[in-house]
Amino acid sequence: MKRSLSILLITALSALAQGNHSISLKYGLTSLENDSSTKFENSTLSLDGVYDTRYVIDPRVDLVYVNVDDSKRWGGVSSTLQLALSGQYETSTDYKLSPYVFGGLGYESVSDGVKCFDSNPFLQLGAGLKYALTPKINLLGEVKGLQVLGGDNQDNELLASVGVNFLLGAMNLSKPAPMKVSTPAQVTQVINTKQVSEIDSDHDGVPDTHDDCPGTDIKNLKANESIAQNGCVQIILLDTDNDGLTDDVDKCPNTPFEERKNVDANGCSKAVATPIQTETNYADMGDKIDLHIKFDSSKSDIKAEAMQKIKAFAKYIKSLGADTIVTINGYTDSSGNEAKNKKLSRDRAFAVRQALIKAGLKPSQVRAYGLGSLNPIATNKTAEGRAKNRRIEAVIEH
Repeated sequence: MKRSLSILLITALSALAQGNHSISLKYGLTSLENDSSTKFENSTLSLDGVYDTRYVIDPRVDLVYVNVDDSKRWGGVSSTLQLALSGQYETSTDYKLSPYVFGGLGYESVSDGVKCFDSNPFLQLGAGLKYALTPKINLLGEVKGLQVLGGDNQDNELLASVGVNFLLGAMNLSKPAPMKVSTPAQVTQVINTKQVSEIDSDHDGVPDTHDDCPGTDIKNLKANESIAQNGCVQIILLDTDNDGLTDDVDKCPNTPFEERKNVDANGCSKAVATPIQTETNYADMGDKIDLHIKFDSSKSDIKAEAMQKIKAFAKYIKSLGADTIVTINGYTDSSGNEAKNKKLSRDRAFAVRQALIKAGLKPSQVRAYGLGSLNPIATNKTAEGRAKNRRIEAVIEH
């Protein structure tokens, strides 16, 4: 039985290593008898893995070894091995402290079991708290209770443990690819002509014989810096929103993608405001509608022009009857941290929900969900595709 349990766990943990998931190693104490009082006196080793599904509840697998070694009380029971499958909910991953809860079903294999302490299935319920040491390593403390199912008047069990949690998918153990720095054409020509390998002490792509800045730190170049032909750092004027004006003179550096070809001398959009959708327009769009509501980067505040669209949409929903329900789904592209994307999409969806309620819809008519980068409608490999995936979508139920 122990071998079977171990094989199942190893199989599950090998799957965890393929994505953005985690494992935890813990040491603790177990109380096996809890009728009159708790006695945390049985040393315990635990290993668990959590598979990140990007949904609210993530599956979790636990393997727990409890050292019993008590011939006087149970007549020879030496240890137990527990395997459990649970669902885990973690409240947040954006802060240093992250509480979580879990619950599920498992099986306890008892070595040298007796009638009153033998192998049986169990239910488990627990809670824990993580503290982030680094982006990939957390300290944690955890408590859980087991209720044994069946057996001859078998007691419940309590476990308290501490340990370390490791993020697997976020870790990249391979060596980083070397930085590619383009070699100036004239220097390349000299090297090829001489057919010799010249020394480049600072590895900036410019040989020391032509390098006016031989100690350049290429590992810490900023986004707007590059290596000049003479081997020195030069500043590149960035144009973050690709509207033709560099950031040093652009007073609107985050111009939306679809408006970048129509900006004024300050880099701000000259586009005429999008006409307000009418009830007839919405009726022609079916039951799934992109509301075309735009937000500032990393913000969830509703703009004035968006409020006009929301009022028109609320008027249309009211015309469908009081039983109509609309679900607001917020989406982002796949860039950046998924947890932050999901939170931002949720904040934007709830902001639109509140605006619809303010515009006259009943709270019971409007639902809101933040789905992050799920369900893309275009490729995330191009700027145009990512712009389409950043959307607020309304789903109407009659």
